[in-house]
Amino acid sequence: MRVSARERARRFVADYGATGVAVYLAIHAATFFGAWAAIRAGWRPRGVGANASAVVMAYLFTSLTKLPRFALTAAVTPLVVRGWARLRGRPGATPPRGPA
Repeated sequence: MRVSARERARRFVADYGATGVAVYLAIHAATFFGAWAAIRAGWRPRGVGANASAVVMAYLFTSLTKLPRFALTAAVTPLVVRGWARLRGRPGATPPRGPA
């Protein structure tokens, strides 16, 4: 049986909670500020938004990369949780898994 995207998201939040949200926000901030810095450093987009401000263009770029950021969050968060558990002295600790 295929699990819906909503159910996967619900399971992700139940498993990783605040850590998953923090990882997502860190990736979001890095994407936004990276795009803003690239635009400020001289990268010029072509097309409709060529005359928009750097902040607007960075926001648009960040919005367009939402799905890859979700995928990256899902891939990186378990590594962050395991690394944090090791730093706290609990090697091999993983969050509980619900029924598959």
